[in-house]
Amino acid sequence: MSDHWHVITGEYPPQPGGVSDYSRLIARRLAAEGDDVHVWAPGPSASCDSESAIDEGVTVHWIRGGFGVPSLRGLGASIERIGGTARLLAHYVPQAFGYKGMNVPFCLWLAGRRESVWSMFHEVVFPRATSQPMRHRVLASVTAVMARIVARASERLFVSTPAWADILRSIAPGAPAAEWLAVPSTIPRVGDRDDAHGIVRRYGGNGARLVGHFGSYGPLIARHLEVAIPALLERAPDASILLLGEGGVALRQRLVGACPALSRRIWATGRLAAREASLHLLACDLMLQPFVEGVTTRRTSVMAALLHGVPTVTTSGRLTEPLWRQTGAVALAPATDPAALAAVASALLGDPTARERLGAAGEAAYDRLFDVRHTIAALRGTDRQALHLAGAHVH
Repeated sequence: MSDHWHVITGEYPPQPGGVSDYSRLIARRLAAEGDDVHVWAPGPSASCDSESAIDEGVTVHWIRGGFGVPSLRGLGASIERIGGTARLLAHYVPQAFGYKGMNVPFCLWLAGRRESVWSMFHEVVFPRATSQPMRHRVLASVTAVMARIVARASERLFVSTPAWADILRSIAPGAPAAEWLAVPSTIPRVGDRDDAHGIVRRYGGNGARLVGHFGSYGPLIARHLEVAIPALLERAPDASILLLGEGGVALRQRLVGACPALSRRIWATGRLAAREASLHLLACDLMLQPFVEGVTTRRTSVMAALLHGVPTVTTSGRLTEPLWRQTGAVALAPATDPAALAAVASALLGDPTARERLGAAGEAAYDRLFDVRHTIAALRGTDRQALHLAGAHVH
């Protein structure tokens, strides 16, 4: 039986971003199941240099003026004109809806809808910390109110990591219990390592092993890499680093600026289209993916590495779910110790058998737990979720 979906998202291709790619992936897969899918998102800016996404079965509606109050009135009327029994699926990130992350009117609009509202919390609130500026304290308080409104308005709640469920329980008592829905890779795999031979030759040179990082290079992760990468290259003299994604060029400049001798061992691609990103991932012998709070199931960069069967070294921290150790899908180092991350990666580079075993375990875990088919099954109610919140155990 087909369903009728109205997907509400703060970004959608050609706009770049993880939520943008995720929203399109889910919309396409729901449409492939025969569902009627409408996507509502702010119009792309003039700086977007690619064409709008066009997918069979998905109708994209660009909202002029974003999610401001005048636009919300028109958005509600447009949804009602389409008619039929509909379900609203909101991809919720507080900063994505404008008003500097404090769009309370949007949350009240969502709470006032007659349709069934389902909300996927990619993020919940702006974090509260001691000694933070007053503007950040205000932002933390307002985003908590926003999340409470949205959670209580929702018939079903989904979270990308169980840590968000804990937050929702504390700020929105009485809201539905949150369901854990891991975020799949938004980069489809296009082949195998043989297809990436040209990339290996271009960056790896004479048999050098390629260690990749894939991400957006936020300041905290970049600082971690600025310590881990030189330490790894010192331990592994035949390794090269391949920085994939926007922000990698700037990180390479800083690393090479600090040590010009590394200029032929650190490479950066800049932003890549999905097919090229897949081939570059396949070219890597190992991925280095640190996170200050630890790896979680909301990290699409790690999911992409697992889907491509690339052995991955990442970090264990306060938000890391138990399944990462239970499955052996990744190699872990403490989130507070970049040198330890380099040591773990160096050991794996020297042990091809361990790398092969780790890559296979990651690929198997991805298929069993994280593949997008599990997301679609959960949304359409055709299967039990693969992941459960109680104790974050794997079944």
